[in-house]
Amino acid sequence: MPPWRRFTVGYLILAFLCLLQWDKRSLWLRVDFFSGGYLLMRVLPVLRSVMRRTPTLVAVESQRERWGVTAAAGWMNWALLLTMTDLAVFVDYGHWHLLPGLQQPGI
Repeated sequence: MPPWRRFTVGYLILAFLCLLQWDKRSLWLRVDFFSGGYLLMRVLPVLRSVMRRTPTLVAVESQRERWGVTAAAGWMNWALLLTMTDLAVFVDYGHWHLLPGLQQPGI
């Protein structure tokens, strides 16, 4: 399994675990339409790449070009920062509740 896929699967598992309510009566309380739908949209492309029977053979230089490494060298740091921010939103929605606006069921 390529390292980027391991990272993506790990991220999705961690995001899901951030939503679970271990100390509450209902473990699934925060896995609602909003958070569950978002995770489902993130899981579908990963499942597609995992279920693909024949691996895509792409040259290393083409992979670097595809991910923008050759065009913008620092973009990976921004992507990592945005991923960590995304996880912080999941933790806040699941446990911290620092932004009560996220808890509106009508959204």
